[in-house]
Amino acid sequence: MQVVAIVIMVELVVLSAYFFWLSQSGIPGASESMNQLLTGELAIPLWIGVVLLAIILPFDIFVINWGKKIEDQRLVFVSATVSSVCVVFGGLVLRAVIVMGGQI
Repeated sequence: MQVVAIVIMVELVVLSAYFFWLSQSGIPGASESMNQLLTGELAIPLWIGVVLLAIILPFDIFVINWGKKIEDQRLVFVSATVSSVCVVFGGLVLRAVIVMGGQI
C-alpha cells in the first residue's frame, strides 16, 4: 500500500511540473490554456475530477487505512476498489481537460 502513496505523490509532482512548464513555455496559447485549466471554464472538472477524485480521495483512503491490521477482506476490497475507480476516473478527466484546454 505504501506504493500507492508514492505514486500519488509522484502524480502530484508531475502535474505541478506540467503546469509550471505551461506557465514558463513560450508556446503560443500555453499560458491561456493553463489559465483555462486552473481558473477558467475547465477549472471545476480539473479541481474536482482530478485533484479531489484522483489525488486527495485515494490518498485519504490510504492514510485512513495506514497501519491498521485489516482482517476484513471485504473492507480491503471496497477500499481498493473505490480508490482505483477514483484514480481511473480522475485520469480520464485529466486527459479530457488537457485536450479541451489545448483547443480553447
